[in-house]
Amino acid sequence: MSGQSITMIHLGFFGGITAVFLWANFEHLRFMRFWLRPPYKRLTVVVFRVLFAAWAMAGLYDIVSQCIRHTLSSDRYFIAALIAFAIAAIARLMLDFAERRDRAHAPSDAIRH
Repeated sequence: MSGQSITMIHLGFFGGITAVFLWANFEHLRFMRFWLRPPYKRLTVVVFRVLFAAWAMAGLYDIVSQCIRHTLSSDRYFIAALIAFAIAAIARLMLDFAERRDRAHAPSDAIRH
């Protein structure tokens, strides 16, 4: 595998993960349920939002630094974008599956978000 292919895959992976953490920062309550059960204290919500934002910013920094260090052809950037989209779509499917599974196994009187 050439260096350009590895860079392309790296950009695609970090692009997808960065998109997921940006999404997690906007829908933080949806993602926090994987670590903690509601209700949440305000400080807990703030800490999670800061972590999600920090991970997204680190991903953006890595993507920009990779683009500056390595020059790829436009078709390789397009493929990296497709990889990023696929990773974000897979994360969305996994989240939907986990939420459906949790709803199916939850007691009928449980409060759902």
